[in-house]
Amino acid sequence: ENRCIYQGQGINSYILPCDEMEQDCLNFMHTLVMKKLLGHILYAHNSRFLDLGCGTGIWIIKITEVYLNTYILEVDILVIQPDFYPQNCVFKVSFNYKHF
Repeated sequence: ENRCIYQGQGINSYILPCDEMEQDCLNFMHTLVMKKLLGHILYAHNSRFLDLGCGTGIWIIKITEVYLNTYILEVDILVIQPDFYPQNCVFKVSFNYKHF
């Protein structure tokens, strides 16, 4: 209809596009937010984070590249994250809406 690519149908569908153009927009928004925050993020040494709805994974990758003692678990319903990322981050694609 609008030349965008969408993921799934039914119970595990995602209402927003998940094509390359949408991923570029998500990464651009990340860049804008980080510039506005002047690179400051909440962080404690040896932190563990859970990121739900991680999108492209840019945030987790940037954080774990800078803070090597940080562990981040990201969960999303889409598989759009890169194939290669730091060892201290984990991507999971598993969310079951049936329980809600």
